[in-house]
Formats: sequence, C-alpha cells, structure tokens
Amino acid sequence: MKRRNIIVVSIFLIILLISSCKWFQYKKALEEQANEWYEEEYVGKQFIGKIKAINPHEDNPYKVVISIDDTSEFDINYGVTCVDYAFNEFVAVGDSVFKNCGSKFIKFCKPDNHCKEIELNFCDKFK
Repeated sequence: MKRRNIIVVSIFLIILLISSCKWFQYKKALEEQANEWYEEEYVGKQFIGKIKAINPHEDNPYKVVISIDDTSEFDINYGVTCVDYAFNEFVAVGDSVFKNCGSKFIKFCKPDNHCKEIELNFCDKFK
C-alpha cells in the first residue's frame, strides 16, 4: 500500500513538472513575440505625422494610449505607454511627430518648431 502511494505521488509530481515546463515555454514564447513586435514595429519603424489623440488609460494621466496620424501609412496606435510629468507638460494633440528607423526616440515638435526627443516607455515591458 505504501509503495502504491509513492508511485501515485511520483506520477502526480512528474505530470505537475511537465505542466509547469509547458507554462514557462508558453510565457517565454509570448515574451519573444512581444520583443519581436518592439524591434519591428517600434524601433524598426520610420514615420512622420501628427498626434491625433492622447488618452489616459484607466484615468491615469501617467499611463496613456497614443494615436499618431501617419502621413505615409495608416494611423499608428501604441498601447499603454507610461509617461512622465515632462511628457504630459510638453506633448499635446496636434504636435508633429518624427521617428527614424532604428531609433528608440521620437521627436515631438510644437508648431513653433520647439522640439524634444522622447523615448516611449511601454511600462517597462521591453528592456
């Protein structure tokens, strides 16, 4: 009887171990997919446009969703982006936006050509 219990517990632990390995593989695949998006769709993208909308996420002014009216493609919408006080004070709807391919920084310019380069922080999802 005791030996049977050991076998059952051992089988249960092996199944649990296999399940947890699959969970870690799944999580790693999701992280790799997100990093590929970051490199291809953010760092690897070049565009010129204007800020169409800046919407607070869940009423938090330091977490926003930015929509950019791209002059050469479809609109660009970035999901939840963490911003600081300086971003909120400087960037506004209607500002011009310039991003070079390979750069992590976006140049935001006012109508009077006063500009700032800012790196978007996707709430520390990509490091």
